[in-house]
Amino acid sequence: MEKSSKYNFSDILLVNVFIVSLFSGSISNYQNYMLPLKAIIGSVLILLVLVKFRSTRLKFENPELLIIFGFFVLYMGVSIFWSDNPAFGFRKWINLIVTNAPVIFALLYLYNSSEFKRYAEIFLFSLLFYGLVSMIIVAIFFPFKLIYGQLYSFEFDRWSHVIYGRLIGTVFLVFLFYLIIRNDRKKFLWGIPVILFFSYGIFITGLRSSVFGFVLILISILAYLALKKQLNIFNSMSVVFPLLLILLCVFFAKHRDDIMYEKFERILSMNISEMNKETSFNARYKAVSTSVEGF
Repeated sequence: MEKSSKYNFSDILLVNVFIVSLFSGSISNYQNYMLPLKAIIGSVLILLVLVKFRSTRLKFENPELLIIFGFFVLYMGVSIFWSDNPAFGFRKWINLIVTNAPVIFALLYLYNSSEFKRYAEIFLFSLLFYGLVSMIIVAIFFPFKLIYGQLYSFEFDRWSHVIYGRLIGTVFLVFLFYLIIRNDRKKFLWGIPVILFFSYGIFITGLRSSVFGFVLILISILAYLALKKQLNIFNSMSVVFPLLLILLCVFFAKHRDDIMYEKFERILSMNISEMNKETSFNARYKAVSTSVEGF
C-alpha cells in the first residue's frame, strides 16, 4: 500500500462529502425538500468517487458489504407488500437507497484504494475537527432548544439533539477505537482529555438512547479487552474514565430541577406509564407493540 504524507484538496473534499452524506442519512425528516437534498449530496459523492477512479489503483475485496446491503434492500422492498402503511413504507425504502447506496459505493472505493491510509487519516482528523468545534459551540450556546419545548428550526442556536447526538457519538467511538488500536502512550496522554470532552457531549445532548447505549458499549469494550488480555493502564483509562463520567452525569441528573434531567429520571424509574407521557417514548413503544402484534 502506498503512503503519502500530503493531503491534496480533492482527497479532503471526497472524505468530507462522504462524512456529510453519511450523517445526512441519520436525518429522519420527511419534508418534501429533504429527499432531493440527500439525493444531491449522494450524487456529488458518487461523482467525486468516479473522478477518483481514473487516477487510483483499486483491488476490490470483501464484496460481502454489497451482498448484505442488497439483501437488506430487497427484504425492505418486499416487506412493503404486507405493511399497514405501504405509501410511507415505500418512502422509507427510497430514502434507504438514496442515503445508503452512495455511502457504501464510496466506502468500497476508499477501503480498496491504494491510498486508504491517507483517506483514513483525513477521516479521523476531519471528525476530530468537527467534534471539537461543535462541542465549543455547544458549551457556549447550548443550542438544543427542543429539550425545553421549542420546535426544530434551521437556526444557529436551535439544533437537533438527536442528529448531533449521533454525530458526537460517532466521533467519540472513532477516536476511542483509534486510541485503543494504536496503543501509543503519547497519544493516550492527550487523547483521554479529548475522549472525556466528547463523552460529556454525548450526555449534554439529552439523547438518552445514546447515553445508555454508550454505557453498554464501553462495558462491552472493557470486557473484550480483558478477555483478550489486552488491557493496560492506558486503554483501560480510555474506557473507564468516560464510562465513569457518563454514569456520574446521569446519577447527578436526578438531583437537578431541569426538564432535560427529568427525562433521564423518567427512564431510570422504569415506569412504563410515566415514560409513556413522552411522545418520543410513546411513539417507539407503540411501534414495537404494533410490530409484535403484526408478527
